[in-house]
Amino acid sequence: MGLILTFVSLGIIILVLSVNIIKQNAYKNKLQKAKTLIEEDKIQQAFPIVDELYQKEPNDIRVLWMKACIENKQGQYIMAIGTLNDIIKLNNFNQEITEIKVHQTLAQCYADSGRHQEALTEYFVVADLDETNYEANSFIANTFYNLKKYEQAEPYLKKIIVDDENNVKALTMLGWIKLQQGELNAAENYCKKVLQSAPHNEEALFLMGLTAKEKTETNNAIEYFELAAKAQGEKKTESEVNAGICYFKNQAWKDAIAKLDHNTTRLNHKTDLWQEGMFSLIFAYIKTHQFKKLKPKIGSYLEQYPQDKKISHINKLCRFVFDNPELMRYASLSANEFVIHTQNLFSKNGFIIDDYKKFDESIVFFKISKIVKSGHKQSELVFLNREPVYLTENKINSIQEKLKKENVHSGYILTPFDFSSETVATGKKFSLSLFNGQKINELLNGKNIF
Repeated sequence: MGLILTFVSLGIIILVLSVNIIKQNAYKNKLQKAKTLIEEDKIQQAFPIVDELYQKEPNDIRVLWMKACIENKQGQYIMAIGTLNDIIKLNNFNQEITEIKVHQTLAQCYADSGRHQEALTEYFVVADLDETNYEANSFIANTFYNLKKYEQAEPYLKKIIVDDENNVKALTMLGWIKLQQGELNAAENYCKKVLQSAPHNEEALFLMGLTAKEKTETNNAIEYFELAAKAQGEKKTESEVNAGICYFKNQAWKDAIAKLDHNTTRLNHKTDLWQEGMFSLIFAYIKTHQFKKLKPKIGSYLEQYPQDKKISHINKLCRFVFDNPELMRYASLSANEFVIHTQNLFSKNGFIIDDYKKFDESIVFFKISKIVKSGHKQSELVFLNREPVYLTENKINSIQEKLKKENVHSGYILTPFDFSSETVATGKKFSLSLFNGQKINELLNGKNIF
C-alpha cells in the first residue's frame, strides 16, 4: 500500500512539473511572439498578448519593457513614462534590458511629450552611465546651446567628436560657440574641418563668412557668403545681406545695393542684421546719389530705430532734397552732369570758371571769378558737396587755409542739403558763406544768390 502511495505521489509531482513546464514554455513562447511582433512593428497584434502576460506577471521586467515599447509607439507617453519608472524601481536589469537603455527610452518619452527638463535629467543619467552616448550628449549639448549656455554645451559636443571626428552638426555648433566667444581662429578651424568632408555645407560656409567678417577680411567674407547663398538653403537671405554689408565696407557701392536692396526686406526688422544691412544700404544710396530711393529707406529705418542719431541727422540734412523734386534731380545727377550743370549755373550768374577739380563723386572744388566795377578780376572759391554729412570745424578750417593759399577774396560752401545749427554758427567766424538746399533751389530757379 505504501509503495502504491509513493508511486501516486511521484505521478502527481511529475504531472505538476509537466504542467508547470508546459505553462512556462507557453509563457516563453508568448514572450517571444510578442517580442517578434513588436520588432516587426505589428503593435496591434502584440498588444493583447503583452496585456495577457502583464496580468499574469506584472513585475516581469521583460513584460514591462514590451508594455512600455507599445505605449511609446502608440504615443501614450504618460503611460510609457509610468511603466519605465516601474522598471527602474524594480532595479532588475539584464543584458538585453539595460539600465542605460531604459533611462534613454524614458528620456525620449519625456522629450516627445514636451517635458524637456525631465528629459534633460534622464539624459544626464545616461551620460553618467555612458559618457560616449551620442544621443545623450547631443540632447544635452543642444539644450544648453539653444539656451545660449555655450560653455556648458561645449564639453558635450567635444565628447561627440571624440568618437565621430567628422560629425558635421557638432563641429558646426562648436564653430558657432567659438565665434560667440570671440575665438575666431578656433571657429574657423572647426568650420574648415566640416568643409573637408562637406564642401558645400551651407552653415559652415556662412559661419566662415561671419568669422572673416569679424576679422575684417571682407574679400574672404564675401567669397564665403556668396558660396553659402548658392546653397539656396535657410541662410540664403542672411548670406546675401552679409555679403552686401561687406561690399559696402569695400566701398563697392553698387554691389552693396544689389545685395541689400531686396534682401533686407526679407529679414525681420527687429534683428541686428536688418539694422546693419539697412544702415549700409542708406549710405550706399547716398554714395551713389540715389536720393529718390533713399527717402523711404530712411523712413523705414527710423520707424524701428527712432533714436539713431546718425540716421536722424541725415534725414534732417536731406529735408530740402526730399521735399523738392527739382533739387532731388540736381543732387542725383551723375558726376560729370553734376559738374556741367553747376558750371552753367555759375555762368548764368556772370561768373567765369577759372578752374575746377573733382575730388570724388560728391565733392567738387571750383575757382570762379567776376569782373567788378573797378575793372579788376575778383576770384572766389566754391566748395560744392552733394553728400549729406557733418561739416565740422576742422573741415571749415581746412577750407579757410585753401582760401589763404589761393589769395582769393571769399569763398562759398554749397550743398543741396542742410547744415546743422552748429555748422552755421561756426561758419560765421570765417570769410565763408554757407548756402544750403534752400539757397541752391533759388539758384536752380534763376535767382542770383551770390
